Amino acid sequence: MFQPPTNLFTQREWDAIFLSLHKYTSKQIGRILNISYRTVENYTAQIYRKVGVSSAQQLEEYCRLNNFDLYVPERFLQPESRIFI
Repeated sequence: MFQPPTNLFTQREWDAIFLSLHKYTSKQIGRILNISYRTVENYTAQIYRKVGVSSAQQLEEYCRLNNFDLYVPERFLQPESRIFI
């Protein structure tokens, strides 16, 4: 139930994907994950390379086609989750 749909991405990358699919900016994602927005941008570049896309729209389509958009990382199901800023 809480397992990622594939091992293609690290847990941090899954966190970034989840937030990106919910239209959070790199700066917002960085604040939520307590990392710099530059680190988020590095994660995003790694994710794009792994799946062969070059934009957020293409990533969203890729995730939708593979049902990755249905995955919610466990950290965001916790009551103390700071997803809503």
